[in-house]
Amino acid sequence: MARTNKKTQEPMKAAEVALQDTEPTSDRGDETQRAFRYQNAYGVILLAAGLRGTTKMTALWCEHHEDILVERPDSMYEAYQVKTKSSGDLRIADDDFRKTVRRFAELEAKHGPYIYRYVLVSNCLPYVAAKGTKNEDKIRNSPLKLVMAAKLAASARSIESPFQKTFSELVALGIDETHLFSVLRRLDFSRGPGLNDFEDSIVASHLPGIPGCNRLSVPELAAIRDELIQKVWQASSLHIDGPGKHLDIIGPDGRPASEKKAKRISLEDARFVISERLSYVFRYSSDALEVNYGAGKSKMAVLREKMNYGGVGQHFPYVEAKAIAAEERLMEQGVSKPEEALERIGQIEKVVLSECHEANIEAEMQPEEKRGITMLSSLVSRFRVLSKSDPQKVLEQPYEVLVGLAGLLSGECKVWWGVPLPKETAHES
Repeated sequence: MARTNKKTQEPMKAAEVALQDTEPTSDRGDETQRAFRYQNAYGVILLAAGLRGTTKMTALWCEHHEDILVERPDSMYEAYQVKTKSSGDLRIADDDFRKTVRRFAELEAKHGPYIYRYVLVSNCLPYVAAKGTKNEDKIRNSPLKLVMAAKLAASARSIESPFQKTFSELVALGIDETHLFSVLRRLDFSRGPGLNDFEDSIVASHLPGIPGCNRLSVPELAAIRDELIQKVWQASSLHIDGPGKHLDIIGPDGRPASEKKAKRISLEDARFVISERLSYVFRYSSDALEVNYGAGKSKMAVLREKMNYGGVGQHFPYVEAKAIAAEERLMEQGVSKPEEALERIGQIEKVVLSECHEANIEAEMQPEEKRGITMLSSLVSRFRVLSKSDPQKVLEQPYEVLVGLAGLLSGECKVWWGVPLPKETAHES
């Protein structure tokens, strides 16, 4: 029914219809943007799997040879192509499938020995003909069945019918037969989240399993998701921070080293994004506590200096590892119970400081060169006994956390190891 002008009651001309009330043109830029964000979001899903330990990976490469490359601990790679469809299923006749196997075959030709597997990700399932179907054209239009046939075949020429015909049709498109066969034998399919809920899926299903994230609120998880998507987007583009882009030597591939480096996101990079958010959530109480939680790693050089001066530098890695683990554990507990965190962690800090002070008093009875090891040995013993005989006093914390907290306190210049640095004052433990 045509719209009418309210004043004249005559049919409205096209120019009189409000822009927001008209149908959009065929230029669907919004769908293109959604597809790009879906790909970036899938990169976050892979990073989350790596942080949970459910996927063997050390880093993600974005728009480097493929949509996504997963770098594995064994120096192999997994190549991912991410495709989206508004409806339907994924078929061999689809341009997206044919373009994907062509790209994979080209990558196989150049770097095949380093590719562990190929993965085609889509929000749609691969097509499989209905059970009992006799129509061979329908049967052989299934990407899944073609891959299964290739994995069962000893060679490209021995792929069973009717998939041999499908294979030949793909070769006829200009795809190398040997490389295509090798790709199909290592090709897997993965169904990603839906087009309309992929961002919600990350918050609900993928981030909570990462250490430290299980007790975060939905808005806090959404903030982490958005930061990680932004990081994947930057790695997928030619975005380069810093002066390197103007100083790097151009490599044989015509690119500066900083451009290639910017395409890689390590698990540590992703973990840093999350730790920064956890630190932000926890930071409300930092002024009231002895330790600046979230900055522990930056204080490890101070801990090393103090332990070296006390003659126990050889034990620094032991205390450092426990300090970093203790900081992470206490921050997680602070996030899960923020209303109690200030009082609880303050209580533990006071107990540890008291034990450190008493251990130092004991160490003063020894020659100076033995004071450091006497104090460290005394602390480890004290914390073991304390965590077992009086766990309520330290709120059920294991002795490793107590040793680590002593290290954190030392990094904050609250504890020294038998022999204080010349610049330290008497009020330090």
